[in-house]
Amino acid sequence: MSFGLITDLFQQKDLYKKLNLTLNRSDMFTGIVQDLGEIVETQVIPEGIRLWISSTMDPKHFTLGNSIAVNGVCLTVESFKDSKFQATAVHETLRLTTLGDIKLGTQVNLEAPLTLETPIAGHLVSGHVDGVANVIQNGPEMIVELPEKLKPYIAMKGSVTVNGVSLTIAALESDHFKLALIPETLERTNLDVAKRVNLEVDLIARYLEQLNKSK
Repeated sequence: MSFGLITDLFQQKDLYKKLNLTLNRSDMFTGIVQDLGEIVETQVIPEGIRLWISSTMDPKHFTLGNSIAVNGVCLTVESFKDSKFQATAVHETLRLTTLGDIKLGTQVNLEAPLTLETPIAGHLVSGHVDGVANVIQNGPEMIVELPEKLKPYIAMKGSVTVNGVSLTIAALESDHFKLALIPETLERTNLDVAKRVNLEVDLIARYLEQLNKSK
C-alpha cells in the first residue's frame, strides 16, 4: 500500500469515526505486559471455563467488572482474593484463541487496560484476537506461522500483537514472519515457551484494508 493511499485514507472521516467508536466502546491495551500470571485453578462450567489466575499486579486493577488482557484476550474480572482473580472464557473465546489449551501451572501474559495516564509504549490493542498461529521457533529470533487470512494486515516493520505482546515484524515471508525479541521480553513474558499464540493485527491496518477494499 503506497504512502499516498494511506494519506488519502486517513483523510477520510470514516476512518476517524471508526477509530473513535473503537476507542470509546471498549477497553484498550498497549501490548506492554505488566505481569506473568499463573493458572492456579480451572473449572468447566456450562458457559465455558472459569479461570483463577495468580498475579502480583496492583489489586486496584482487579475490581469487579474490570478488563484484563490474558495472553492478549480481553477477559472480565469476576472476583479477586488473595492475589488471585477469577474470569470466565466462554466457548467462543475458547474456540477462537489459545485459552482452550491452558492447563494448571500455565503462565499467561497479563495487562491492565489503558487509562488517560498510561503512556502508549506499544501500540493500540483491543484484546480481540484475530487468529491463532503455531510457533516455528522460540528464542531471540522468534518465528511464527502466518495465517492466510491475516496476510493483508502484516507488513515489514509493522506492528502485531503476539500473546498480548506488542512487537514489530522483523522479517516477512509468504508463510511466516520473524520477530526480534530482547532479553527483557523473553524474561517478562511467556513467548520463550509458547507453542501456539494469539495474534491481533494492528487496529489501523485493519481499517485501512477495509477502506481500501471499498474504494
